[in-house]
Formats: sequence, structure tokens, C-alpha cells
Amino acid sequence: MNTLRASYSIDPIVLRRFNETIPSRERSKVVQNLMEQALLARETALEQLAEELESHPDFAAVRETARAFEVLAADGLEGI
Repeated sequence: MNTLRASYSIDPIVLRRFNETIPSRERSKVVQNLMEQALLARETALEQLAEELESHPDFAAVRETARAFEVLAADGLEGI
């Protein structure tokens, strides 16, 4: 697996505690796991919002407007 180095600003107290608690050989993996968890949480939240937008009756007018816009946006542009 290819890896990249990155630089982030982290509160000094948190960084010191992290470095004191997590052995150096495990730090990158722990940070990667935390990033993956954060990404999954954000993606899940966005998927739930999209599902609500697509199914909740309160957003029916928004869906109709979006459909009409898609038809207009594609008008005459197919095959270009």
C-alpha cells in the first residue's frame, strides 16, 4: 500500500497525550482508522439526508423542481 505524509494542526495537549499513549509503531494506523471512521460517519449522514430528500413527502416540490430542471438542462444537449 502506498502512503503519504501529511501535516495537521493539533492541540499540543492532545498530541502529547496521543504520543504518550499510542506507541509510535501504531500511530499512523490509529490515525488512519480514526479518519476512516470520520469519513464513514459523514458519508452515512449524507446518504440519510439524500434518502430523506428522495422519499419524504415534505420534499415533493423540491423533487418536482429538480426533475423539471434535469429535463430542461438536458434539452438539446444529448449526444454532444
